[in-house]
Amino acid sequence: MSFLRCGFARVRYFCIQSVGKVNYFVPKAPTRSKIDRNKLPPRTSIDAKTIALLERLSLVDCANKQGIETLEDAIAFADQIQQVDTSNIEPLVTVLEDRPLRTREDCVTEGNCREDILQNAEITEEDLARICCTMTFEKIVKLCEKHGFLRRIANPRLEMFKIGPTGALLQENLHTEWLNNIVISKDIQMFHCVDDFAATFDFAKATCLGIPPFGISRVTQRKLRVQEQLDKTGFEKYFDQGRIYECCVFMPPKDVTQFFHQWQRERKIWWRRFSSSPGRYILTEGTQNVEILAKYPWGDQLVESLSVVSKIEGLTSGQLQVQEGKKLVEMHCVVSKISSVTMLLNTICDAYEEPLFQEKERPLFRFHRKLAPYKISFSVPSGTKAVTNELKDLAVYLCRQLRKNHISCLYLPSSYKNTLDFQWKQYDQLGVPYNVLLNEKTLKNGIVFLRSRDTTLKEQVHVADLAPYVEKLFKNY
Repeated sequence: MSFLRCGFARVRYFCIQSVGKVNYFVPKAPTRSKIDRNKLPPRTSIDAKTIALLERLSLVDCANKQGIETLEDAIAFADQIQQVDTSNIEPLVTVLEDRPLRTREDCVTEGNCREDILQNAEITEEDLARICCTMTFEKIVKLCEKHGFLRRIANPRLEMFKIGPTGALLQENLHTEWLNNIVISKDIQMFHCVDDFAATFDFAKATCLGIPPFGISRVTQRKLRVQEQLDKTGFEKYFDQGRIYECCVFMPPKDVTQFFHQWQRERKIWWRRFSSSPGRYILTEGTQNVEILAKYPWGDQLVESLSVVSKIEGLTSGQLQVQEGKKLVEMHCVVSKISSVTMLLNTICDAYEEPLFQEKERPLFRFHRKLAPYKISFSVPSGTKAVTNELKDLAVYLCRQLRKNHISCLYLPSSYKNTLDFQWKQYDQLGVPYNVLLNEKTLKNGIVFLRSRDTTLKEQVHVADLAPYVEKLFKNY
């Protein structure tokens, strides 16, 4: 264990005996254990079934040669560690230098008390304790109304919302990420349809020389009548109109099943990538129709539907036919559908958290950096009029520099009238990932403080380096 004190690094190794005495020992040279490779177990081989299971349970993409080799190397390394002789090595049981702890024999003294432990839980589910969450949909809506994400519409028959100015920025960021993932970043050649789906399909098929796979994406408008809204059960019921994001990938029949499973995994990973709680997203079971659900305290919400179809509205059997060997076959289609309002409202609910601040719950939105409506905010503390005006001018200049690099900024000229804590609370509730703090010393040494929403820690950055540094923060995330 290393300790850094008075500018000098001192390495101190210590172990605790059962009597509580601390023994200090600094080895003069590292001890190397020889590995007898004849005693190692056979190298573990990872089959396709295990890979599919691991990918379903995690965010790791192992479906390639390099990923499998890395996993096998990790297991082989762990097998070597098992041969290290630790019989005469006393365990390190504490990292506290002035508080020795007593050790005991490594044997089980109690256990098999699951029923007793579960009695302490308010809610149990399948022999597991369910953590009670104070997050409610109404709390989220109130915070959204306060900061311009949503606007409640009076309606005697159902609860309805309109998208506010901050929510509109969030929705555009979601649209951009969906388009990048579906159209630009896919290995399969994708074509984006604006109006005529059949004409786009014919162009895509001709461009690919009639050889699948290829795909078509499109965004269509949807309006719902009051009765249709009443029949809806998910996030869509709160809006009377929105957009439908649809992606259709055309495959030969023999390849469609394998691709469908791969597509499910990729889509679940996409939702988890932007989530503050990746375990929230699950896949339903099915061979032809699968749904991606988000789990919330008030119930599971449908966020995306996936299906395999053999017929597409507007396309004839002749258009779907392709040559496969010596015969003609009709392509099947893997379809993905997402509602824009569902995507927006789910992102808002997923980002909502209530961390403790000074022993009180302090709600905020922890948006992913790429999705946040505003990436950077500025704070100026109150001071003399001359200093405040200079800091405000500097904030405007820095804000202009960041916006030139396509980084959305939020600068409120009158924010200095409030305390710094009030300003940070406001920006955290807006989901702004970073805040730039300027103070009187900034005018002398050119140093600003970059505060992180997620850690509340601040780092020093020179004003000349702020724009390129922030650009790297968002580019490499």
